[in-house]
Amino acid sequence: MPLSVQRARDTVWCTLDSPPLNLLEPTLIQSLRETFVALARDRSVRAAVIGGAGRAFTAGMDVRVLRDLDGVRAREFIAALHDAIDSVHRAPFPVIAAVHGPCLGAGFELALACDLRVATADAAFGLPEVRVGVPSVIEAALLPALVGPGRAAEMLLTGQPLSAAQGLEWGLVNRVVAGGDVRTCLRRLDVKAGDCVYVPAGTVHAMGKGLLLAEIQQNSDTTYRLHDWRRLGLDGRPRALHVEEAFK
Repeated sequence: MPLSVQRARDTVWCTLDSPPLNLLEPTLIQSLRETFVALARDRSVRAAVIGGAGRAFTAGMDVRVLRDLDGVRAREFIAALHDAIDSVHRAPFPVIAAVHGPCLGAGFELALACDLRVATADAAFGLPEVRVGVPSVIEAALLPALVGPGRAAEMLLTGQPLSAAQGLEWGLVNRVVAGGDVRTCLRRLDVKAGDCVYVPAGTVHAMGKGLLLAEIQQNSDTTYRLHDWRRLGLDGRPRALHVEEAFK
């Protein structure tokens, strides 16, 4: 399976398991969504960690899948990817991205959807697709709330990568560690995932996370229209993609 799911008491460890780069393709995307939909219904889950096998968190979408898609199928694929990442973002418990190596494109947007991001020193974040004229349309709208509009614009418009050290300076990353696996990262964060509090409906924690999500959603709606497919040329009609169209 492209997604390995292991449970340690109240914590669920989800590993993107298609090394070396853990590219996002339909089977992995479906597994991610189904896993987090199921976990959201399980009141015994108190936290989840998402990591990657091999030498990367994930290098983003598998371009071999995109190559043969027409406009309609591309829209369906992107909608499915958005739903999967959104299920992570709206999970009723803390979700931690444990990042090592490349964290790019839609994989970067998956990390943005998590509540905390812990990275090894060799981690690299970015949206390289914009450098070849493909806009980021999944969850890039979450970026301004984390790093500010100016720095978000720099990443979204130039596609320049960000190191783990820069990510820490910008507020994108919560902790950077010199090396080690997911559990080492979490120990250095001084947060044991199993000690995180579950967020059931109607509690103070639920209200706090709800307010955070509402604020992010408001910012997202006003800065980036995720579902305006016509602007992205994904309405079924052949049309050239231009980066600037995503920001009009």
